[in-house]
Amino acid sequence: MALTEIPIELSSTPSIVDGGNATAITIDSSENVTFAGPILLTAGALAAAGNAGLSHRSADNKVYLQAGTGGFNILDDQQNTHFSIDSGGAATFSGSVAISNSSGDTLTLTKSTTEPSLRIEGDSNKDFVITVSGELLTFTQNDGATDILTLDHDTKAAVFAGNVTINTDANSSLSIADGGTNAIMIKAAAGDELYMGANNTYAIRILNDGTNNVVLDNGSNLVFASGHGIDFSASTNYGSSSSELLDDYEEGTWTPYLGTETQLGSPASTNYNNKYVKVGRLVKCTGWFNTFNYANVTSGTYMMIRNLPFPPEMHDTGMRFSYASNIGNSTYGYGHTALSAYYMLIGGTNGSPSHYNRSAAPTSGTAYSMITVTYYTAS
Repeated sequence: MALTEIPIELSSTPSIVDGGNATAITIDSSENVTFAGPILLTAGALAAAGNAGLSHRSADNKVYLQAGTGGFNILDDQQNTHFSIDSGGAATFSGSVAISNSSGDTLTLTKSTTEPSLRIEGDSNKDFVITVSGELLTFTQNDGATDILTLDHDTKAAVFAGNVTINTDANSSLSIADGGTNAIMIKAAAGDELYMGANNTYAIRILNDGTNNVVLDNGSNLVFASGHGIDFSASTNYGSSSSELLDDYEEGTWTPYLGTETQLGSPASTNYNNKYVKVGRLVKCTGWFNTFNYANVTSGTYMMIRNLPFPPEMHDTGMRFSYASNIGNSTYGYGHTALSAYYMLIGGTNGSPSHYNRSAAPTSGTAYSMITVTYYTAS
């Protein structure tokens, strides 16, 4: 290695200049040494210093810098190490780390050849690892293979691998907002109650009080999509059942017509208690009806009660007439599956009944009757 001559200027403030006559080192009268540029410690210099290394302490003797073959350390005045960089480049903090930046406090983990991760060590085998992979930020256990929580940068979705617990304080709630003023609220309350609603108005309460289990508040209704309902399939069946789904309920009023299989005919002009109710496929209709006008029935073969709320599924004899007048002594009827109607029948107590024929009915005048009918409809 060639030697380089460095001139030394002798004065009251000695200094060392480089080959360009620029001051590199200055020693003042108090023997303080000032370096004009960085100090490079080569591997040879550190090796020569041995394990003790080279050290520097602050003016108030509070901070020590130490460099040696084992790495770089920052120590306090009690020789306690607070920060270390080993020979492999790994950095270790022995205390708290505070990040302060005038433009915002920031800790940045930069990807080199692999995705960056941050490990937080707990008790034995209780570490947490935070890893970035593509658009995903993942919190995992110990080895980084078992996910706990995954956050998606692009979709803003969060996926929890286990249970999510919200503080059981009575004022705690989970709010799922739509980006505006609307939000679905879920809140736990005393007495094992769970409230669900929107915009701080709770419409559903799920209870565990041994009496009520689900309560709908604020005039709310339970709504099912068409064809869906309450499924009782968990209960014990009698014989072979074809369905245990209660999928419909309806109630209202109906107006029967006196007609035939070819003509709707005449409606009852006055109706009393003309109610119907449908539970699942079962329909019940009742009422007291007058006046049916025979003048409006001019064609057809068989007299019928028409305009039922739903068509019968089968030819059952579920219709009954009582307190009737001028209906040809008809006392019951059987269903017509293609029409929302029942044929009117006469007799049959000791043999086959006969139809109430249009030809046997009057061509004018009126009729009245109380009617009760119970039947199944197809759906």
